[in-house]
Amino acid sequence: TDLKINYCQNKLYASTFGRGIWNVDIIKTEKTISGNVTWNQPVKLTGNLRITNGSNLIVTSIVDIPENCKIIVENNAHLFLNGGTLTNSCGSMWNGVEVWGNATSSQPAGQGRFTVANNALVENSKNGAYTIKIDEITGLQDMNTTGGIIRCFNSTFKNNKTSVKLLPYSAYAFGNLSRFINVNFIVDAELNDENEIPSEQVLLIGVRTINFYGCTFENSRTQGSFPLSERGTGIRSFSSTFKVLPYGTDICEFRSMHRAINAASANPFSTFMVYKAKFENNTRSILASGIDYSMILENEFIIPELQSLEAPYGVYMNYCKDYEIENNTFSSTNANFNAGLAIYNSGDSPNRVYDNSFDNIYVGQLL
Repeated sequence: TDLKINYCQNKLYASTFGRGIWNVDIIKTEKTISGNVTWNQPVKLTGNLRITNGSNLIVTSIVDIPENCKIIVENNAHLFLNGGTLTNSCGSMWNGVEVWGNATSSQPAGQGRFTVANNALVENSKNGAYTIKIDEITGLQDMNTTGGIIRCFNSTFKNNKTSVKLLPYSAYAFGNLSRFINVNFIVDAELNDENEIPSEQVLLIGVRTINFYGCTFENSRTQGSFPLSERGTGIRSFSSTFKVLPYGTDICEFRSMHRAINAASANPFSTFMVYKAKFENNTRSILASGIDYSMILENEFIIPELQSLEAPYGVYMNYCKDYEIENNTFSSTNANFNAGLAIYNSGDSPNRVYDNSFDNIYVGQLL
C-alpha cells in the first residue's frame, strides 16, 4: 500500500495490492502564520495562507498556491517576498495577496504590508496584490479595510490578469506609502485560465501619490495571434494621482499594450505626470479624461500603424484643461491612419502644448 498527494488535483491517492488505486479530495486547509517566520524551502499550500495581526513572514523560496486560494496579510502584519516566488504551477490561477488595512488610520502604523524585492516573482494570479478585504462567501469588498501598503523593488509580476490593485484610501496626510521601483509587469504567454485575459497591470482607484520609477509594462506575445483589445492596459487610474518617472538612468517603458495609461477622474485635481518615458507599439498610449493639471513631458512615442478599427495614437486629451504637453517626440515607421496628439474639448483654460516633434505620422496633431 502506498499513499501519494497530487497537489495539482488536490487529491490523495492510495494504491492497494490487488485492489486498484483509490483517491479522495483533500480538504482545503488554511495555514496560519503567527510570530516571525522565514520560509527558505519550497512550500505547497493546500488552501489559503493567513499572516496574523502583528506577524511577519519572509519568503525566499517558491510558494505554490492552489487554484482560487489567496494569501491574507492582516492588519499590522507583513509579508516580505525576498527573492522568492508566489505561483501556481498546476496550470491554474490563484487569487492573489490580500493586504488588509484601516481606511481611517494613517500609514504605516497598523496597516498590513506586502513587500516584493530582490528579483522576486509573482505570477499566474488573478489579482496579484490588492488592498482590501474580500468576503470569501459573498465576494463583497469591505471598504473599511483599505490602506494596506504594497512596495515593490527590482522584481517581476508575470502573467497575471491584474498585478496590483490599490483601492480608495486618503487618511495619510502625504498620500500613500505604496511605491514601485524597477518593477517589470509582463505578459508573455496565455493566462493559465483560458477564460481570463489580461486586464490592467496596475489599477488605481481613489489613491494619491503613487509613483512608478523605472518600471516596464509589456505584453510580448506575438501580435496577430489574438485581438489587440486583449493585450491589456499598463496603468488604469480613476480619481487618483500618480507619477511615471525615471529611476536614475532607468526610464519607464510601455510596450505592445492595448492601452498604456488610461486615466479618468470625477475630481479634476486627481492628476498625473509622465516624464521621460518610452511608449512603443501601444495601440493607444495615453488617454486622459476629465483631468486637469496633468503633465506629459519629454517622452518618446513610437506609434504603430492601423491594425484594427481602432486608430492608434500617442496622446488623447478628452475634456482636460490646464495641462502641459512639452518636448515629446511622436514617430511611426508607417504613417497609416495613426495620430500623434489629439485634443478634444479643452475649453478656454491656458493649456500649454509646446515644442513637440512629429515624424512620419498620418496626423501629427488633431485639435
